[in-house]
Amino acid sequence: MRVGMDKIDFRAAAAAESAALVGTSPAGQVTTSCCIPRDADGSALRRRIEVFTIFACIVAIAGVILGGLVGFAMKYGWMAEDLRILGIALACSVGGILVGLAPTWMQEGVVRRHLTKHVGELWGDPLHSPLHVALEDARTYDRFKVLAEDIGVLLCYPESNCIAVEGVSYRYVIYAKDLLDMKLHPNGRAVLLAYQIGRETLNVAIIRRSVRAELKRQLSGGTALFDEIKMALAQADVWR
Repeated sequence: MRVGMDKIDFRAAAAAESAALVGTSPAGQVTTSCCIPRDADGSALRRRIEVFTIFACIVAIAGVILGGLVGFAMKYGWMAEDLRILGIALACSVGGILVGLAPTWMQEGVVRRHLTKHVGELWGDPLHSPLHVALEDARTYDRFKVLAEDIGVLLCYPESNCIAVEGVSYRYVIYAKDLLDMKLHPNGRAVLLAYQIGRETLNVAIIRRSVRAELKRQLSGGTALFDEIKMALAQADVWR
């Protein structure tokens, strides 16, 4: 049983049920929904990412505040107007924003290297392109977290009526026949799913982790992640 965030892991019961159904470390295709802990514990990797994320947030906030204070001071005459200082203030603000985006970019590369080493090459199949995602306990999704409970990639297999999230801490496989509920969170970013694993139910939130994808979603208002998952799980009873 894994413990994190000063509580029992929300996946513990589902993982125990999965172990009884498919074993403790299944590789490749499995024929039933499951949630299996990785042999290579991703907690050390998650801690490094958390530290970097906190550091980047502090630097980003400081940069934006510093730039804003200089601009404010110049506007009200508390500081002499100087193009060089104004340029530095602008650089601080823009730099702060970019540093704030750095954790997402960093996670993509770190997760890819980690999964390639411990799981295998997931990026070689052009028909199943991995999408960088975060996965959380759906019941606590609205709470503030420095880092989601798991990070990894989403793979959709419509030909097999299933999806898989290859996380650094767990492997999640969801078949259409085991899907109990699926909906888009009101914020438009997270897909909330409930699925059956033997006698247990696991509630997860899957969130796309990509600056480009998020920018596209903001501009177009699309629901690409929800639509892609729904297409792979189109045979689920919840759609009937």
